[in-house]
Amino acid sequence: MNASTVALLWLPSDRCDLLSETAARASLRASSPLCEMVFGEENRLFLHGLESVLDQLPGLYNPVVIIGPSGSGKTRALSGVLMHWKTAGQEGVSLANKPDQRLSKINSPKKDPFNQKVLVVKTLFITGNHLERLIRHHLAHESIELLLHEWSQLHLLIIDDFDRVVSASVWEVIGRVVDLCLNGSCQLMVSLHHSLEQSSTIPSRIVSRLESGLVIAIAAPNLLVSQRLVEFHACRIECEPSKEARDIIAKTLVFPDAIALFFDLLKNSEGFTPSQSLDATRAAALLLGKIPAAGAAPTIKQLIGVTATYFKVLPCDLVGPSRRRVFAHARSVAMYLARHLTDASLVSIGRAFGNRDHTTVLYSVRIVAARAAKNVTDRHILSDLFESLSSTASQRLSVEKRKKLSPVRLSHKYPK
Repeated sequence: MNASTVALLWLPSDRCDLLSETAARASLRASSPLCEMVFGEENRLFLHGLESVLDQLPGLYNPVVIIGPSGSGKTRALSGVLMHWKTAGQEGVSLANKPDQRLSKINSPKKDPFNQKVLVVKTLFITGNHLERLIRHHLAHESIELLLHEWSQLHLLIIDDFDRVVSASVWEVIGRVVDLCLNGSCQLMVSLHHSLEQSSTIPSRIVSRLESGLVIAIAAPNLLVSQRLVEFHACRIECEPSKEARDIIAKTLVFPDAIALFFDLLKNSEGFTPSQSLDATRAAALLLGKIPAAGAAPTIKQLIGVTATYFKVLPCDLVGPSRRRVFAHARSVAMYLARHLTDASLVSIGRAFGNRDHTTVLYSVRIVAARAAKNVTDRHILSDLFESLSSTASQRLSVEKRKKLSPVRLSHKYPK
């Protein structure tokens, strides 16, 4: 399979007119949960794979396997599919093919012959780590058959971070779960961090089952799309970067959120005024000054410490169970920083913050981003924390090393 498929970006749907035609959104239905995702040309297979499960369950391909590093958008895309079918269950679904028990979304309820009987769409979204703990629990209590019977009634099963499972006894049960999906009427979607060939923890018999479906590898956003995103965010803050500055930023910052954050920091930097030009020298200086250099990236523990100091609380308050507003806000900000400044997955971040669920981390990241987009105070908080983290990182580097540093490409290793 050609792995030069798939990359996804995110923009507000009402601002996509700022993108050029070469990086424009794919033509999606207005009701699609993916309508705000911007796909490069290399991502058509990914779009096709996701849309194949939006109209009916099971979809055209079963299973659908998505491969990509942390931060590449796997969880966001799978969550979009999940929410689509939860909404469809509220609006109404029908049996598109009774012998096959295939579910179809009702697009026109008044005309649909099956509208007399609205069916409940049974879905489950679970991470690999949670799946392993759940199966271990049922094995210990000899209730695994009860769990399998319950899951045999699902219409959609999504397993995020599928390759995080390590136990051989758990894989035996997962093999039965996969067979239930493929032999029944359940759509199976899984995400992996590495290709099936590189995922040494997955038994070969399960690999062969996954390969029978659609396997899609996520590729890094191409340079052209990154350049358009730089133009988009520059326009958002009324900045005018030179062509050289645009290219430096696009080549240095891979993920869309990093580009957005760079321009937020630029907007809040000292001396910035609307319609200000940005040359290559200043862009490079900002990249080196605002973003931790290679070899000096902060750990989650360091992020927690710096954030706790800033908010005048203790690090234990950020990882503890308290829901007091001051602790919850500081915790959300620290999760946001951990998501954007480390390679840690949502599950790993949640574990570092007191074994919280990955959905809690994702919610916190989105809340902080939304508040920063609307409130200048929240943007100043992020800017101050980035300054502190940058200073902390710089202290760990010698002056000689810092002089030799070039802008660092903030990226993961994508599968080839």
